Amino acid sequence: FVHSQAAAHLAEKHFHIPAAKLTIIPHGSYLGVYPNNVSRSDARTHLALPQDARVFLFLGRIKPYKGVFELIDAFKSIAGNCHLVIAGKIDDDIFVQVTDRIGEYPRIHLHHGRISDNDIQIFFNAADVAVFPFRRILTSGSLVLAMSFGKAVVAPYLPSLEEALPEAGVRWFDSESGTGLEEAMSRWLIDNTATAGAHNLAAVRQWDWTSIAKTCLEANDSHKRSKIERKKLKPKTKPKQKYKMP
Repeated sequence: FVHSQAAAHLAEKHFHIPAAKLTIIPHGSYLGVYPNNVSRSDARTHLALPQDARVFLFLGRIKPYKGVFELIDAFKSIAGNCHLVIAGKIDDDIFVQVTDRIGEYPRIHLHHGRISDNDIQIFFNAADVAVFPFRRILTSGSLVLAMSFGKAVVAPYLPSLEEALPEAGVRWFDSESGTGLEEAMSRWLIDNTATAGAHNLAAVRQWDWTSIAKTCLEANDSHKRSKIERKKLKPKTKPKQKYKMP
């Protein structure tokens, strides 16, 4: 099983697994998994964020490959009534680098540490846009989580993400471009984030766990049937005769 056609191509290329043996199963949604009863206003009050600002969110384990340094630099270049919230546990080896990079910048708010299940809703409901400045990725649970909370998205042009996100719900950027992330985020200062988030929520509703379980079972049954058929077609070999002592 793989989560995307892009992953299937890589599996075929690097592990020589025939495409016919691979089944694409989408990452299941998080709808109904976490509490979601805090209003936007209350969430912003809890996080000390202005009610009238555009709020960008990066939530999840903070690792170098996720592009957090590029995100900080890009946001500092954006003018206007906007704030960036970075929430999650920072890897120990980059903690000082992250805090130094942020410095005393007043519109970047760092919440270091594991985010509890109940607090996840506070961060997403306070935000307008979830940002994913990844350098490389195949599957992102954080992205599916953001879509499950109906958030607009900023993401890089990566084949696996393009399969998951509806065009109306995302502003793409080229990770090789020095200004691409900044430009994509800036577009959300003007564009309607609520409408975009609704598109993402509609898309993620299709990835319900009942349908996913059914697809997994059907693929497993198909694999078993194919294995039985191959066994039937396999030529039977004559049993070796035992040597008898004279």
